[in-house]
Amino acid sequence: MDSENITEGNILMEETNSTKLLEWKISNEAQIISAVYLSAGLFIGLITNTLLILVICLSPTLRTPPNYHLVNISFNNLLLSICMIFSTLSVFGVQDHDDNFFVAIQLFITQHCTTQYFATFASIGIYRNITLSKPTLSLRIRKRIVRRSISISWFLTCLLSLIFTITFMDKDSLLCITLTPFQKSFVICEESDYLPEPGKICMAVIICFFYVVALISTLSSYYTISKELNIIKPKTSNKILPISRAMSLSSEDTCDPQNHYQIEPNIPSQNGSLQVYTIQCADSEETVVHYQKNENMVTFEEVFALQNPILAHSMANSKRPLQATLSNASTQSRTSRIDFTDISPNADLQRFQMMKNNSALRNQTLRRDRISVRSATKNSFIMFTGYLLSSLPLIICSVPYATARSESIATRVYIFLFLKFLFYANAFVSSTWYLFFSKRVRKCLFKLLEGSFPCIFGRR
Repeated sequence: MDSENITEGNILMEETNSTKLLEWKISNEAQIISAVYLSAGLFIGLITNTLLILVICLSPTLRTPPNYHLVNISFNNLLLSICMIFSTLSVFGVQDHDDNFFVAIQLFITQHCTTQYFATFASIGIYRNITLSKPTLSLRIRKRIVRRSISISWFLTCLLSLIFTITFMDKDSLLCITLTPFQKSFVICEESDYLPEPGKICMAVIICFFYVVALISTLSSYYTISKELNIIKPKTSNKILPISRAMSLSSEDTCDPQNHYQIEPNIPSQNGSLQVYTIQCADSEETVVHYQKNENMVTFEEVFALQNPILAHSMANSKRPLQATLSNASTQSRTSRIDFTDISPNADLQRFQMMKNNSALRNQTLRRDRISVRSATKNSFIMFTGYLLSSLPLIICSVPYATARSESIATRVYIFLFLKFLFYANAFVSSTWYLFFSKRVRKCLFKLLEGSFPCIFGRR
């Protein structure tokens, strides 16, 4: 290994087990910056994620099946915060190169959290897609879907992370192929260390395949959800285009005025009453447009049919036909409960009012659910976009032997250090954003604090 490529840091020669190892030591400034950043991230991550888990678990309005995925993300953030402790200890050289315990812990937790985030966002998208296509699913089935998706994702990610750690932990102290930049010193690679190993390449292919499948599932699910909720729509969907007319045609009347449509309202009939509105044309039959009737003669079914004709038609098809009744006083009903055969005006009014109330409640529930799903989808997509921006550079640079023969091997460590800082920001960014910028979560947090500390908030 030529020492010309090592341009930064200190090169030390140490003797270990009767063999001389050329080592490169990280600078003191990088150690101090790493310690300060990791300590601050650990403190903020532990507090915000713990508060978010408590708020979701103790608030009845937030204890819904999709929010269990948010709790799962918070648990992964806590696990990533614990990884910061081992990174802080490792950057000050608590262990030597022969002991790979701290390196193995960092590799396992980092890989587990990376794959778990992908699996969780894919599970959220698939769950939202299923519930939108089948809105009549019961709460028990929805909880079962969430529990199974979380269990399967944890099993797969733990298995992949364990195999990944066993494969990469042996030579992680080498400067050219290390994936853990939080170390005090690194062993400078020899020429034989640059040769690719089939096991590492095979493991990288398997993990990349998992990432691609999760990414495609997430993006396709969010696209379907956005299309269903009209989040993605063309800009001119609500615009009415004017009637296009050729320039060669005249704008004047081009037909006989006698053939024009003429509106003649209030046409008297033979018995003197008023007929319906008609539109008369010389070469066609009369077409009924509207009928004129006194307001006290219009039944409730007709009023409802005018307000909502589609719903009235569907209800009329499913309504049981009237049966004969032996009562001769059905128009003077005094019973508190409306009989199906009761055709009195009072019963008609109550039926119509009940039907309108049920329709209004159903429309309000559907509207509230769609608004809730729309906001939750936007929040999840924002979190997923932020995760991709903070994690994709680290994933790309972690490909084995992709950056091994760079011009400055020492620069590779500092690049990995910055990318790990960016990845560790996932431990507190999402939870902080939910606690401060989500109106419902913030309101539940204030209620929880008010109930826990009444003397501070002056509870009445």
